[in-house]
Amino acid sequence: MLKVFPCYSTPDREIVHSLAAFLERGAGVEILLEEGEMPPGGDLIAKAEEGLSADVVLVLLSPEAVPPRWVLERWKSVFWEQAAEVGTAFATLLCRDAKFPDLLRRKNFFDLRQNRLAAFRAIKRWLMGLSPLPREASFVPARQPSFQGRDAELETLCALLADTPGMAVLEAAAGAGKTRIFIHPPYDFRIADALLTNFHLPRSTLLMLVSAFAMPNDTRGRELILSTYATAIRERYRFFSYGDAMLITQDFT
Repeated sequence: MLKVFPCYSTPDREIVHSLAAFLERGAGVEILLEEGEMPPGGDLIAKAEEGLSADVVLVLLSPEAVPPRWVLERWKSVFWEQAAEVGTAFATLLCRDAKFPDLLRRKNFFDLRQNRLAAFRAIKRWLMGLSPLPREASFVPARQPSFQGRDAELETLCALLADTPGMAVLEAAAGAGKTRIFIHPPYDFRIADALLTNFHLPRSTLLMLVSAFAMPNDTRGRELILSTYATAIRERYRFFSYGDAMLITQDFT
């Protein structure tokens, strides 16, 4: 479980507690609320430095929290250099209008002023991307089929897979015997070179797997698959589990 250290001023307590309650539902994190609070006009950078022992530091910006003068060497040392040395992820959250360096907008920046719920969701997605994916034991059938003398058949079975969730089990066979609950871009497929699959919901984990397979080791697979889905919609293909299917091969792109 990730430990998240929010650096915030007391006037921002309400929004921080709301964020903590939202993130602790499903993001697999522990929010260190009390440790990160400081009085108005406190030293934000020093407070952020205290949080370097956590997995993640969230720096919340507001008129009461920001320093009167941002010294580049000091905040850059804490936010970027020291954080990189100890492996702590940093994000900047703008709660209310305040003056701060534009450089902070370039990496892990979230604006909470207009649509707070959308910003909360974006922060949760970012944090979930930092967490190691949960693992489950691979399926082992009660009766072990014998493939002695059936090498060609086994090779075909490994190369052509006709079940989307089963892709994770086959890929686990090339690793340490553990199965990832879902595969997402970018991913390097080591066994399967073709996938027969249905048309899935836009935000489903199955679509993440299909996107990863469409463009291995790339993050652009989702756009490619969605463009294919657009064609399927125009042609009135049937979606979901009992609908039509498509075959994706590794030379798909």
